[in-house]
Amino acid sequence: MFEFRDYQDLKSEKPIFLPEVGTFFNQDQNQAHALVESLVNMGVECIKGEILHTADVALDADFQASYYDKNAQAFKQENYRRLIERKIVSFAQYEAMFSYPTSKGLHLVFSVYDIEGADFARSIGAKAIKVASSNLVHQPLIQYLAQSGIPTIIDTGKAHFYEIARAVEWFRQAGGRDMLIEHSPVAPPAPPSEQYLSMLPILQETFNCPVGLSDHYDGNEMLLAAVPLGASILEKGVMFQSMQGEQDTAHAMTVEEVPQVLKQIAAISEATRYGMRPAPQATHAARMGVVAKCDLQPGEKLTLDKAQFAWPALGIPVEHWELVAGRKLRQELKLGQPIEWHMLD
Repeated sequence: MFEFRDYQDLKSEKPIFLPEVGTFFNQDQNQAHALVESLVNMGVECIKGEILHTADVALDADFQASYYDKNAQAFKQENYRRLIERKIVSFAQYEAMFSYPTSKGLHLVFSVYDIEGADFARSIGAKAIKVASSNLVHQPLIQYLAQSGIPTIIDTGKAHFYEIARAVEWFRQAGGRDMLIEHSPVAPPAPPSEQYLSMLPILQETFNCPVGLSDHYDGNEMLLAAVPLGASILEKGVMFQSMQGEQDTAHAMTVEEVPQVLKQIAAISEATRYGMRPAPQATHAARMGVVAKCDLQPGEKLTLDKAQFAWPALGIPVEHWELVAGRKLRQELKLGQPIEWHMLD
């Protein structure tokens, strides 16, 4: 499922919906387990988390994180180290949290922020690992994942295009094969005009690899719009409504929305999978034919003043009008009578 090199023909496979549970639960293991179990019971094929196991990935410095609170319709500021400290989860807790979906045969994907996190994710059966947008410049981590052979998602976030190209080069030069590039638009309150979904085919063509969307829009429209644009992965945060107001929840969907989104993705994927439709087995029944517009006498020439068109085509089909116009009648016709070829000189 996550061997991305098999997704070169992106239209041949249904996109993978990747529900992201993140750390919305803020170390509340009961909420974490409930969220994961809800997703399993809704029939998802995979679940994405993040391995945030140590606060040392952030310096204890005066550095502020800013995120949008949809309830307050305002941005919150929080010390970045304090934010990380209230979200870290131990390896043992992560293992317990994801043991249930693993036992049910679901695939696991994780964002990791260090090599220790990557090793742990692989140890509990991760099928793919994501390099978060902030780590697009993390050369050691990207090269380590490439050398490990695990399928890798590279999130492009707010990166310059040359930074994306450089990260791809690092991955490939280190021997990586299974890579997917994720387009990651800006978060709320950004409008649709700032989502730039046209980046999906641009990234696919430029780097000759599958692409996906890390959806940051307030609503599910962009997630669904990415399907016909070639996205192989559709990632979006999933939360309980009670979690609203937490970091990154402004662009998350509620867990109750998941079943409908799964149906919509499947329907859009099926509808856009193929190119040119096949030739019809039969033409449209309600096509028009040529009929007399009034009572006509033998020898009269057919013109638009003397002919009209009506369903169904019981006589000469309307598309042959050029072969009919100006020809003389052999017989008398009544108003509304279909005109047939044998009636013409």
